[in-house]
Amino acid sequence: MKVRENLNMEKIKKSYHHGNLREELIEKGIEVINEEGEEKLSLRKVAKMCGVSNAAPYTYFKKKEDLLEAISNYIWKMLAKELNETKEKYKNKEELLVKLGKKYVTFFCENSRYYHFIISRNNMKIDLLSEFSKSENDNQNAFNILKTEATKVFEKYSDFKKLELAIDKWHTEREKLDYETDGLVIKVNDFSYYNELGYTTKSPRWAIAYKFP
Repeated sequence: MKVRENLNMEKIKKSYHHGNLREELIEKGIEVINEEGEEKLSLRKVAKMCGVSNAAPYTYFKKKEDLLEAISNYIWKMLAKELNETKEKYKNKEELLVKLGKKYVTFFCENSRYYHFIISRNNMKIDLLSEFSKSENDNQNAFNILKTEATKVFEKYSDFKKLELAIDKWHTEREKLDYETDGLVIKVNDFSYYNELGYTTKSPRWAIAYKFP
C-alpha cells in the first residue's frame, strides 16, 4: 500500500513540474474563498479541484491554516515583484512614487480575486510607521518598497517645512532687532550647488529675496 502511495505521489510530481501543483492549489484556494467563503475551504476540496489525490496537498501544507498563510504570502510576493520592477524602471526619477502607487492600484484592479482575499483577512498587520525590520514577511516587503520611496520624498520636502518655520520665526523676531527689516534673503546652504545653479543677469539662482507680508 505504501509503495502504491509513493508511486501516486511520483506521478503527481511529474505532472506538476517546478512546483506548479503548489501554485495551483493556492489559486484554487483563492477561488473557493472568493466564491464560497473561507469556511468552505479545505485541503481535500482544492485537491479535488486540481484533480489530484487527497494526500497531494499535504506535501506542501500540513493544515488549512498553512494554505491560508501561503495564499497571503503568494499574493504579496507577486505585488512586491511588480513594485520592484517598477522601482527599477523609474529609478532616480521624480515620478517613481506616483508610478509605484499606480502599480499597487492596477495590480489589484487586474487581479480582483487577490484583492477580495486580502480584504477578507482580519489578522493582517501592516506597519507603515515603525523602522524597517531585519526579517520581513512578504506583505511587509511589498509595503516597505512604497514606504522607502515615500520616506525619500517626505525627507526631500521636509526642508521646506523647516524654511516655513524659520520665516514665521523671523517675522516675529524682527521686532527685537536693532534695525528695521522688511524681509529675508533665502540661500541654498550648500556651496557645491552654487556653480551648478549659476546666475541670471541680475542675481544668483541660489538665493532669493523674501518680503514679509
